[in-house]
Amino acid sequence: MNIPNALTTLRFILIPTYLFVYFSKINNSFLFAMIIFFIAGATDVLDGYIARKYNMVTKWGTLLDPLADKLMLLTVLFSLSYTNIIPHWVFYIVLIKEISMIIGGFTLLKNMKP
Repeated sequence: MNIPNALTTLRFILIPTYLFVYFSKINNSFLFAMIIFFIAGATDVLDGYIARKYNMVTKWGTLLDPLADKLMLLTVLFSLSYTNIIPHWVFYIVLIKEISMIIGGFTLLKNMKP
């Protein structure tokens, strides 16, 4: 496993960590959850930069990096919607968009000729 893939794996680990902290009863849980979200964003930028600059792009990273991004975004929107910080429809609109993009991507991939 290379550094960009390790950073993508870390982002997957940060998703349940974010949820745990966000819904915990610790003081400043919202602040700590947002810090986790920003750390996840920084790892996304860093893994993309490293992968391209040092030619470490892998099929694994190409597939899982956008999935980690989508799951983190949906997790944050879900938690903010669940606690009524943002309207529920925002979460559902983004969810429908992301599912549509995944279906569209698979459709294009399926119809590509080798």
